[in-house]
Amino acid sequence: MAAVEPSVDPAAATSSFDRLYELAPRLRRAWSADTSVVPELWSAQRPALGQSAATACAVQDALGGDIVESTITLADGRSLSHFANVVDGLVIDLAQTEVERATFVSGPLAPREGFASMRDYLLSQPGAQLGYAALKSRLSAGAGGTR
Repeated sequence: MAAVEPSVDPAAATSSFDRLYELAPRLRRAWSADTSVVPELWSAQRPALGQSAATACAVQDALGGDIVESTITLADGRSLSHFANVVDGLVIDLAQTEVERATFVSGPLAPREGFASMRDYLLSQPGAQLGYAALKSRLSAGAGGTR
């Protein structure tokens, strides 16, 4: 029987996991109302609320890969966009608790028409653009630094 080639480079995956292990807690500590696309709803009790767009951009900065969008449906029937990353074939969703009350999460949606990438789409949205700028600033200033 012929050997099956892995679809993910083990060395690249290990390197990505090491960076992710260091990045994830820094990002969570850096989340605030300023980094959320819904700052008026953000609270320390629900820190992931509104963080998926900015977080997906920051994860892509650190690890590369692609940003993907899903639609989540809440118990009250509202539908919201949620963003995650695919790096080395693995889905990374550091803001997954944002959707903890979802009754349905769609699979990845098709790319937004008129945009070269999901990142380009996100950064064209004022709320996501402001949240991402604030998150990058907080990370640079040490708000998400190790404790």
